[in-house]
Amino acid sequence: MADSQPQARGGMVIGAVRPGLGRKTADPANATCQKCLKKGHWTFECQGKAAYVRRPSRSKQLANPKLRQPFNTDKPPERSTFHKKEAQADLTMAQRTQSPIVTGTSVIAVKYRGGVLMAADTLGSYGSLARFTDNRRIVSVHNSTLVGAGGELSDFQFLTDHLDAMAVTDFNLDDKCDLTAPEIYHYLQRVLYHRRNKFDPLWNTLLIAGMDKNEPFLGQVTLIGCAFTGDFLATGFGHHLATPILRNEWHADLTEDQARQLLEKVMKVCYYRDCRTINRIVIARVNAQGTVLSEPFAVDTKWDYASFVKPKSGTGSSW
Repeated sequence: MADSQPQARGGMVIGAVRPGLGRKTADPANATCQKCLKKGHWTFECQGKAAYVRRPSRSKQLANPKLRQPFNTDKPPERSTFHKKEAQADLTMAQRTQSPIVTGTSVIAVKYRGGVLMAADTLGSYGSLARFTDNRRIVSVHNSTLVGAGGELSDFQFLTDHLDAMAVTDFNLDDKCDLTAPEIYHYLQRVLYHRRNKFDPLWNTLLIAGMDKNEPFLGQVTLIGCAFTGDFLATGFGHHLATPILRNEWHADLTEDQARQLLEKVMKVCYYRDCRTINRIVIARVNAQGTVLSEPFAVDTKWDYASFVKPKSGTGSSW
């Protein structure tokens, strides 16, 4: 007749289970509490208030409901160091365009009899540092449209690459139907408005100039997608400095030479008053024959005023 007592095999009692997960009929002397890690009682019998020293494995929690730990809704599970760095990198990338790095300031354009003239300086400011002095912020599209930009230069490069790709597509179609200035104007308005709705705007204010049915066309698109047209327009600080002068001196019968002199005058004022401008400018023209962009040149400036050379105490201030 077989012995009714469990037989020992390899130091274990046959019929018993792993410490801490056994049945009540098993020997409690061999039990190990998973809460206080002491022998002599089961986990569900533990009267101690100590927290778990170690987290039970998933298999132990499934086998013994007493070992299951409730989900803490107040504090989400910790992420690994890699995921934390990844999340911080994603956040930095999402906010990068909100802080422009290299920027350009004013772009000014006026209509004249038969076309449009547009002017901009070539400075790229790294914060307040006049870092780059040969940035061209006016480009030609389809040899029929001028696009000038103030603001973040990298965003403008993104837009010019996009416009170049569209020009290549139109050329490959060979349907004798190229994009006109009003079409590019409306397209860029939708692009900037779309990026604004994504809370990731392209940090640019654009001027678009060209011909529309043999008439000069000039429009402006802001970084939030606001678009409007006018006879003379300016971006950046030039909107405050140049617009009053243009209102006083512009008229519909301007010749090209008069329009050029007017642009040089307002660009000189911007150079005097705007610390993000230099006196090296580019003037571009668009008319029925196409577009022409000049090489950068320096405008004449005057700094030998008497009040500069021999300042007088008390003149114009209380110092």
